[in-house]
Amino acid sequence: MIALSRAVKPAAITVAVLAALGAVTYVSGPLFVKDLVEEKLGEALLGRKVNIGELTLNLYTLTVQADNVRISEADGSTPFAKFDHLLVNLGVASLGGGVRIQALDLAGPDVHLIRIADNRYNISDLVEKYSKPSDSPTLFALANLRVTSGRIVFEDRPLTKTQTVDRLTLSLPYLSNFPADLNVDTKPDFSARLNGKPVSLLGDSKVFKSSHDSSLTVKLDGVDLMPLLPYLPVALPVHVNSLKLDTDLKVDFKDANNAPQLTLSGVVGLRDLALSDRQGAALGELERASIHISHLKPFAHDIAIKEVSVTAPKLAVTRARDGQFNWLRALAPAGPAPVVPAADSKVTPWRWSLDNARIRRGEVLYRDDMPAGGYRTRVNDLSFDLARLNSASTTPAPVRLHVSTDRDEKLAIDGRLTLQQMSSDGTFTLENLDAGALRDYVALVLKPYSRLRLDSLHANADGAFTFALENGAPRYSLRNGNVGLADLKLSESARDPAIEFKQLAVSDIALDSSSKRVEIGQAVLKSPVVHLLRDRRGDNVERWFVAQKPAPAVRGSQSWRVLTSQASVEDGSLLLKSTQQRRNVVVNLTRLNVRTRNVDSGRLAQLPIEADAVVNQRGKLALKGSVDVARQSGTLNVNARSIDLSPLTVLPTRDIRVNVKRVDLNARGQLRFANAPAGMEAGYRGTLALNNVLALDEINRGLELARWRTLALDGIDFAYGPKVQRLHVGTINANDFFVRAVLSQDGRLNFREIQGDFAGPTQPTGIALVKAPEKADTRTTLSGTSTTTVEGQRPVPPVPSGPPMDISVNRIVLNRGWINWTDNLIQPNMRADLTQLSGSIGRIATRDNAAGAIDIKGRVNRDAPLTLSGKVNPFAKPLLLDLNASVKSMDLPALTPYSRKYAGYPIEKGKLSLDLHYRIADNQLKADNRLFLDQLTFGDKVDSPDATSLPVLLAVKLLKNRKGEIDVNLPVSGTLDDPDFSIGGVIFRVIVNLLEKAVTAPFDLLAHAFGGGVAQLSHLDMVGTGLTADNRKQLDTLAGMLADKPDLNLEIRGVADVDGARRAHLEQEIKRRWRNDDAADDDAEPGTAQRNKLLKAVYDDGSFKKPRNLIGFAKSLPPAEMEQLIIANTKVSERDVQQVASRRAQEVKRYLEEQAKVDPSRLFLLAGKQGDKNGVDFSLK
Repeated sequence: MIALSRAVKPAAITVAVLAALGAVTYVSGPLFVKDLVEEKLGEALLGRKVNIGELTLNLYTLTVQADNVRISEADGSTPFAKFDHLLVNLGVASLGGGVRIQALDLAGPDVHLIRIADNRYNISDLVEKYSKPSDSPTLFALANLRVTSGRIVFEDRPLTKTQTVDRLTLSLPYLSNFPADLNVDTKPDFSARLNGKPVSLLGDSKVFKSSHDSSLTVKLDGVDLMPLLPYLPVALPVHVNSLKLDTDLKVDFKDANNAPQLTLSGVVGLRDLALSDRQGAALGELERASIHISHLKPFAHDIAIKEVSVTAPKLAVTRARDGQFNWLRALAPAGPAPVVPAADSKVTPWRWSLDNARIRRGEVLYRDDMPAGGYRTRVNDLSFDLARLNSASTTPAPVRLHVSTDRDEKLAIDGRLTLQQMSSDGTFTLENLDAGALRDYVALVLKPYSRLRLDSLHANADGAFTFALENGAPRYSLRNGNVGLADLKLSESARDPAIEFKQLAVSDIALDSSSKRVEIGQAVLKSPVVHLLRDRRGDNVERWFVAQKPAPAVRGSQSWRVLTSQASVEDGSLLLKSTQQRRNVVVNLTRLNVRTRNVDSGRLAQLPIEADAVVNQRGKLALKGSVDVARQSGTLNVNARSIDLSPLTVLPTRDIRVNVKRVDLNARGQLRFANAPAGMEAGYRGTLALNNVLALDEINRGLELARWRTLALDGIDFAYGPKVQRLHVGTINANDFFVRAVLSQDGRLNFREIQGDFAGPTQPTGIALVKAPEKADTRTTLSGTSTTTVEGQRPVPPVPSGPPMDISVNRIVLNRGWINWTDNLIQPNMRADLTQLSGSIGRIATRDNAAGAIDIKGRVNRDAPLTLSGKVNPFAKPLLLDLNASVKSMDLPALTPYSRKYAGYPIEKGKLSLDLHYRIADNQLKADNRLFLDQLTFGDKVDSPDATSLPVLLAVKLLKNRKGEIDVNLPVSGTLDDPDFSIGGVIFRVIVNLLEKAVTAPFDLLAHAFGGGVAQLSHLDMVGTGLTADNRKQLDTLAGMLADKPDLNLEIRGVADVDGARRAHLEQEIKRRWRNDDAADDDAEPGTAQRNKLLKAVYDDGSFKKPRNLIGFAKSLPPAEMEQLIIANTKVSERDVQQVASRRAQEVKRYLEEQAKVDPSRLFLLAGKQGDKNGVDFSLK
């Protein structure tokens, strides 16, 4: 007991002392410690005023409790910090060295931090004071730390912004740097709200262990980062309008053997991101983006990403008129670019992997103001998927991209990506690409090649592709490709369409860049339309394309080669319009179909081709054969039916005034062409026909100029080239043809006017329509026969170019032809027709100068038979012709319009027969024109200003025989080399000469027919007033002519001069004495001896001065001298002269009536007249 008591006694004393000390401390300690703490803590430690509401100390439990603590700034009035409650429980071990806190409970802390200026805060003094390291670390142990209801207010006065952290809670189970506690885990748990958004941190760390093993979990939910952006160390090039951060990260750290290891894992996300440039223009938005990190080891350069997810990104991309993009402008550095240090080759490369990446609901708004028209588009519903991609694997990573636009354009790619080989493969689909909206970009591509502009185009494509980089060079291929183009419209201007098509479908495409080879299974072009225009500027197709200079050949380079199994054009149209002619020319090829196969761009030889089309709505054209594009040659079978060629017949000059309203082409044969080194070669074998032809005469109010039903050429063999020119035709058949020749009211022939010949009106005759030759030497005999010779200088023939054309036609057949002649120059109008023209012309050729036999028959005015026979070769040089033409019994009243106008008399009756024979050889013409008119009868004279003043009726009477027939032959000859020579002109001149002969020498026309001498019938020479035997013979001839020309009357006029009257008195006196002496017959003539005797008697009885001899007697003179003296001394008056002339006429009339038996009613005496000749003059009426 004594020992125990001795031991307890000191302990009891100690407890008593402690209890007393504790009681004293509990009662008086708070008052003493509070003042001490406020003074020492406020001024010495913090430099600020501290106010403690209540302070409690308990030495027994080693606890300190402070409530309602307020800390002010140095000014003593501005709040700095406060808390509601603080409880600190020290461990007993603290008495043995170091600090051990068993518990620390802080409630309601509220701290007010102020940023006064850059790098200057209201706590900067405290930081500077307590940031100095101590000489020896203080050992401590903190357990059961708990902070609740905390708040931190950060006031940034330079930025006038305030950040608030509230609802702050922190728990820390244990934290110690005592050596015995280094392996104890520290697990802090922090949560708060940052500007109203929750923040959570949960850690697990061995802080004071040498390896610093630590783990931290960071959770943020929609933390608004906008207030924090101003505190970034660098200025952002773009303006962030909104940004929120989400995290669920775990951070692990370990430092083993001075080799720190940091590992991050978890999810980092951004929300509600909105960016704009410095001017406030939107750059992009983002609804959400997150990265799920499997691990990130920055010190080991190792990252593994489980998933990258981007939701609803919106990107605004614009290009200004100066060509600068908004993003490049926004991200451009304000100053010079910083110098980037050279990469350290010893740095360990990153190892990375990505399990999955995806983008959903992406949008791109693209605006381009640089093109003239601008461009706008919106990419909608952009989605992207990428999986299983890493830095080391050679396994392809699946990748998928889907894009659509506001124009309903869609692009989808489903493939694989291999980064190690820089390669990819997969499939793609492009739908409804609106290339027309990209016209301004397409124009930049087309500009070097074409002047056309793209108005519309939609594209579709799909296929399987591969792509790889080999030694930096791209290599690509395409398999099972399909390309579709639709609604193409290319134009030269807004009003001038050029090329269109509905669809181009190219399928089964295989492409390989290594071999530069493209294989196409099928190419189909549907409904293409090509607008070809020829106007005052020329051909539009020449304006479409820009002339290209041939690119220089690159040695060793390989050209691309395209092989197409099948190619076709369906329902195409080729529209041709020409405005260069006086009328627009329009040719439309519609329903055009073209087919070919096995097309090889490297060897375009013998390319098979089939084509068919509709020409101008009703014609059909079909081609089939092969074409060698490289050699520009080919052979095509042609089948053309009812192709209307009338639009092509509008000739370019306005002087040719023919309107071909209709002409149908039919052809069936083989066409050959080749571009040989010496020149172009072409050939055709087969048939050709121009049917249903109708040509109108535009000058004469659209009258028919020509028409025919068929003009068919069979057995054609045509060849044209530098070495041969040949045209062989088997048979030419012309059926139901009609030709109209019209003489207009002003004397112009339609065939001349439609050829642009406006030299002036034709000659005033309905027959001779060409100028009469000025050099014609026309001689007309008394019988009406005319011979004409035309001389001219033979022109120098042109020098032929190339081989001569070899032309031959085996046979020409005419059926049911009709030729009309209409003369509107005269009133009433004249019309004549050659109808029912049928027959043939035999073989004609140039090589052997073969002349074809002519056998053609027809009718004139549907009545008089017409026959043509002979031989002709129009191809012979010179022309070869031997033609007989015959017209029988054509009624002449049809020619009344001509006879009224030019003769002044209508034709009441009569018939005409013609027998013509024309021979041309060596360019020399010899023609016989035999006209036979039967019973030509004129009516009463009519007034016509154009009627000839020549005696038409007299000419007819002169030419008519007693049967009422006129038979005239008009031979013509001349040379065709004379440019002034024309058959019609010569015949016209001959007819005029005949009429002139009727006036000037009517008896010349009669004398030759009856064997008389020239000029013997128009005048009868008489010495006296009686008739000699020769006179009677001449009168008998005249009487015989009158008997054959019953319509002729004879006028008889005696003529005499003074000397003739004197001689007539002498002859009358001689004849009187002879009759009285011998009682001779009145018609008897004295002989020479008798006449001389009677002359001597008259001389002797004459009372005039006579020559005498020496003895004064009258000399005996020769009869001639006596006759001269008697005549010289016979006195006659003017009356005597007229009486002599009258007696002569009476004597002739008496003889014709009594001896020649001429009807006295046909003989008319005219008054005698004094003249310069003696006898009787005759004239016919």
